[in-house]
Amino acid sequence: MVPKKVPDTFNSLGVLLMLGAFWFWLSLGGNPFHELALIRHGETTSGFIIDAWEEPPDGGEGNRSWHYGLIYKYNTPDGREFTQRTVSWAGRIPEKLSLVPVEPYPVEIEYLPNKPEVSKIKGTGSNSIFDWLWRKIGLGGILLVGFLSIGFIVILYTINEYRCTRMIFEIEHEMENSGDLTESQLMHKVDKLNRKIEKMHKIGRPDDQIIAPFLKIKEELRNRILVKEIKDLKPTDEQKQ
Repeated sequence: MVPKKVPDTFNSLGVLLMLGAFWFWLSLGGNPFHELALIRHGETTSGFIIDAWEEPPDGGEGNRSWHYGLIYKYNTPDGREFTQRTVSWAGRIPEKLSLVPVEPYPVEIEYLPNKPEVSKIKGTGSNSIFDWLWRKIGLGGILLVGFLSIGFIVILYTINEYRCTRMIFEIEHEMENSGDLTESQLMHKVDKLNRKIEKMHKIGRPDDQIIAPFLKIKEELRNRILVKEIKDLKPTDEQKQ
């Protein structure tokens, strides 16, 4: 049994889950660092909501299952014009925006003077540093840690699977070639392997490619120890005399 590399596909899944966690955290309410900068250094200008969209999830019914977003336009004091879109919010488009885009709806826009493309509609998102800490670091952090832990578990399982496979190969190689290890040393390695497999059981059921050879190793080692004990019990020629 040749030791496998850490499975690229499964390992990549763990990395993708962790990256997805960060993406979800950022998309949940926009870039948190941009929002903090707007709270601290944002300036206000006039703008208009020029379009809106809403969509229900598949099979969703009722207002709670809908999500909507807005597209807005604004000008900075130096005459530059920017068009941005908001994150998606739960619910339906507010009644006051029912005439958009036929009639643009006037709003105030907060933007960064040194980076005017970073903006938000005033009154949306966090309005204070305390509110930002609670939304992004508090609730957002809990969600982020929860999603990151899933990716971490997948990667941890994959690494343990690789280590178990490698240990099985080393033990099999030692037993087939009658290496320098004694039965007690082999038993120590098998016990160590058993503990690693038990850890994998806590995450998910180990692959049969690990369980089957492990059980075979245990059985063969048990037989070896039994044969040795029987040999030790047989009287030598000197004892017979």
